[in-house]
Amino acid sequence: MMQTVDNNGVAIAVHSSGPKDAPALLTAHALGFDHRIFDAALPHLPMGMRIVRYDARGHGASDTPPGPYTLRQMVSDARAVCTALDLTDVAVAGVSMGGLTALGLALRHPELVRALVLSNTAARIGTGAHWDRRIAEVQSQGLDAIAQPSLDRWFAPGFADRELWGNRLRAARPDAYVASCAAIAGADLREEARILQVPTLCIACSHDKSTPPDLVRETADTIPEARFVLLRRAGHLPCIDHPEAFGAAITGFLAEIEDAPPQPPPLPPRLK
Repeated sequence: MMQTVDNNGVAIAVHSSGPKDAPALLTAHALGFDHRIFDAALPHLPMGMRIVRYDARGHGASDTPPGPYTLRQMVSDARAVCTALDLTDVAVAGVSMGGLTALGLALRHPELVRALVLSNTAARIGTGAHWDRRIAEVQSQGLDAIAQPSLDRWFAPGFADRELWGNRLRAARPDAYVASCAAIAGADLREEARILQVPTLCIACSHDKSTPPDLVRETADTIPEARFVLLRRAGHLPCIDHPEAFGAAITGFLAEIEDAPPQPPPLPPRLK
């Protein structure tokens, strides 16, 4: 089922499945794509949960307000989805850019988040100079210029659906892509992550050249008592190329923390 949620005049497209009264899993997707990156993983996510997938601003069926965007805005969109669907005590799973959003939501609104999955992401991704170059390249040459190099970093050789996802990236809105790059460039949650008290799983993949395992582990080492798992032969988007292993990691993690005692939430930090 699809619906739209209004967040200060920005319509956010939301897709949900499963019982409305069941525990919820909220997913946040990667830059340049939309909720469909989780399609193949859906059958492998925990049975009986309410799965809520939304399109980030500028992506999929959501509105594209003028940029640049900030992490604070992206976190606000995620919170608006939780509020509109009456989601509390929710598990949140984010991949890449979505992982930054998920981490920001857990830091800013710990009362909403009972568990956190950070897949192929980090508390700080790249440098300002790196994202400035990416923005300039897309502004001058369009998304075609970055599509093939991105696919080479994201997927292991021989991945069958590489071109399908390349075409979806090329079909993204360049202005929204650039605006979202600015949000990632301005996001640095390394210090804030040290006070996080939400049970956290960090997923890294052996063939990920965008957020390699060592970078993901650095974030796992920063977050108190975070768990770390490495998926072999998977790339930057394991929900696409290894959905069974991705789903199994999330399912196992949520089962493991089911009986963990709750922790008092810290005061929320200020996000950029």
